[in-house]
Amino acid sequence: MSKPLWLSSCVGCCKKKPLCAASCAAGAVLLICGVVWLARRGPSPARAGGTSAEGAAAAALTWDVATGDGLPDPTPSNSISLGANTNAPAWGPGRLTVRLRGGRTVEYPAEAFSTFDVTEVGLEVRLRFPKQPLAAAHAQAKALLADWHLANEPFYLDRWYAKRATVPENARSTVWVSTMGSHVPAIVTLMQPKREEDQWSVVLQVFPKQVK
Repeated sequence: MSKPLWLSSCVGCCKKKPLCAASCAAGAVLLICGVVWLARRGPSPARAGGTSAEGAAAAALTWDVATGDGLPDPTPSNSISLGANTNAPAWGPGRLTVRLRGGRTVEYPAEAFSTFDVTEVGLEVRLRFPKQPLAAAHAQAKALLADWHLANEPFYLDRWYAKRATVPENARSTVWVSTMGSHVPAIVTLMQPKREEDQWSVVLQVFPKQVK
């Protein structure tokens, strides 16, 4: 591979004049120092501000339940199981605003937001929240039950939560799921991926056809 013209000239000069060699070495050092300084400095304030603004805009999404506006393209699915389609395309992380029927609006910190076209069920919208300790996840789950009018479920969630404290650690339940069925507007799941870690995932599955 041929050398760049500037490098060929510098090499030729260095062979003829030792003083030129010293000058070339000093110039190389300055060039390297400049590159390192620019890398550490990062983008200019104006560019950094633009990048931050773009990131903030990209990390916000609004979903209108009545119209479906804002939903990602659906992925075909044969099941509403949480274990299915874990690699489906998803939006997130970011701030999700949901416009509910009746004019109510709620906001959620979404880790992943995806949509599925489920056989014989229709559209399923799935929202996964960032992992958090059980106490915070329990509160998050209760808030979701209220948001989606699952009025009978908080009693069962609280009973499950209290029962966990009465049994040995290795016998404690690592998952709670609200009532499932063909006519529920939403399902809320609380689960612990690793028993040895107090980090819990909360997942909300919404079926827009059933939301009143």
